[in-house]
Amino acid sequence: MNTLQLQWTMPDIREEIPEIARQTWELGLTRRRMIQAVHEARLEPLDDETWDHMENTHSNDLGLTWHEIKRWEGKDWRGIVRAIREGGTLPAPMVVIHEGRPYCMAGNTRLSVSRMLGVRPEVLMVRV
Repeated sequence: MNTLQLQWTMPDIREEIPEIARQTWELGLTRRRMIQAVHEARLEPLDDETWDHMENTHSNDLGLTWHEIKRWEGKDWRGIVRAIREGGTLPAPMVVIHEGRPYCMAGNTRLSVSRMLGVRPEVLMVRV
């Protein structure tokens, strides 16, 4: 597998507004605080401890199978596999750390496919 050419890019924040709004509400944060944290966030490799303890994701479920991923409606898992195997770009998943607890804000499918293929993703790490 050629993952050397895989490049994680900054996600398009405008496309992720519904997920950001949902996570803001679920964590009881103000919109202003979350937006500021998103704008201050940086891309970084996802470490094992954060990944293993992350909530709101299937990617740390040791029982997850390809069969399950393939049944996720409206998710472009094939495009993610292609970008990882053949080289390409993927928008980084978004992870929010709040009160020491990590949550997947956006990118569950990208995280899950990465885990299944043994690839360490870069994520936009939002600390709020």
